[in-house]
Amino acid sequence: MLLVKVSRDGVEMGPYTVEQINEYLEEGLLLPTDDAWHEGLPNWESLLLIEGVVF
Repeated sequence: MLLVKVSRDGVEMGPYTVEQINEYLEEGLLLPTDDAWHEGLPNWESLLLIEGVVF
């Protein structure tokens, strides 16, 4: 299971599953402008680039 950390304004949140991320995006708790990281990524990237995340 992919677990993703999310960062906004230097504050890290999570880790979350992709399903949770999609739910939180829909609810407005996470924003499409947030950054994300998971094991295997060399750097933080846009949350919307994470496989399975839809907005």
